[in-house]
Amino acid sequence: MECRPYDPSTDAAFFPGGQPGGPLWYPQVVAWTLLMQGVPVLAFGFRPLWEGVAFGWMETTADAQCYKMAIARQLDRMRPVLHQFRRVETLVYADNLPAQRLNEWLGFQFCCRKVHYGPQGETMLEYVWLKEGVADAR
Repeated sequence: MECRPYDPSTDAAFFPGGQPGGPLWYPQVVAWTLLMQGVPVLAFGFRPLWEGVAFGWMETTADAQCYKMAIARQLDRMRPVLHQFRRVETLVYADNLPAQRLNEWLGFQFCCRKVHYGPQGETMLEYVWLKEGVADAR
């Protein structure tokens, strides 16, 4: 698995969120693409909200499920990136159990349930990662 800086000019076409208005459409300060055999399977990054606080995003292709362990190993190597921030927030569809497990595995805490929040009114779950020494998110 290869990990390289996210390039919206080439990578956005592989992900639904790369379309205008999607989460990958906006400039990112910290973002990467994971590739398997030269083909993007996952893009992720952090959009700073203000000093020390960021929104974490991740988008996968359908093929990402085939490479779960390789993706997990690569994301584990990227953990130090979180320490650029004191707080990182993510949103996950309430019915997306793999994404919930991934957030928890990465050390994010469940924060709250947001009803009628998603693009089509879906229920979303907010997860928060706090740098060690920062008060609990709940």
